[in-house]
Amino acid sequence: MIKTSIALALVLAPGLAAAETGPLPARYDVTEDAALHAAPDAASPETGSAGAGKRLEILGFSEDGAWAQTGRGEGAAWLPTGKLARVEGTADGLPLRCHGTEPFWGLNLASAFFAEYERPEHPEEPLQVTGRDDALAYSGRARLWTFVGDGMRGHLVVRNEACSDGMSDRPYGFSATLSLAETAGAVHLRLGCCTLTGN
Repeated sequence: MIKTSIALALVLAPGLAAAETGPLPARYDVTEDAALHAAPDAASPETGSAGAGKRLEILGFSEDGAWAQTGRGEGAAWLPTGKLARVEGTADGLPLRCHGTEPFWGLNLASAFFAEYERPEHPEEPLQVTGRDDALAYSGRARLWTFVGDGMRGHLVVRNEACSDGMSDRPYGFSATLSLAETAGAVHLRLGCCTLTGN
């Protein structure tokens, strides 16, 4: 019995170690070609593949640590944890892409200094990031960015929590609240989700 437990621990060790390397979501590089599955089980249907060198946003791990979940297209996919290597990012988690629906909008935070605001049938609007802050609460971490652009100013609050875009079954690990104030007086509030990989 003891030998079996030790053997099982050795088999699961790589997955468990990867699952304990830091907070999620986080960026991971695929170290060797991996099949994507519909569930954390090698017998589950394959839904695609991830080639070596591809960077993924990992949202969580299976209970045994052997499988990692990522958002993909209209849903989620799983791949073996042993084929992933965590990428240590910057303290503010950038770059970050946020988007929402009804109405559609997007905000790309490329760096701690610049961002772009997107709307259908409008050119991308460059924004200058003017400040940032973060806080920890019982529900997780929240980050704030303030910015100004041509005829607008606003702020984006990103929280580490499960999020849905309302149009697909794809899971996200960050929620977004975007507020905009135009110099003409109009005020807009937008809700959405964010991803570390921009897709």
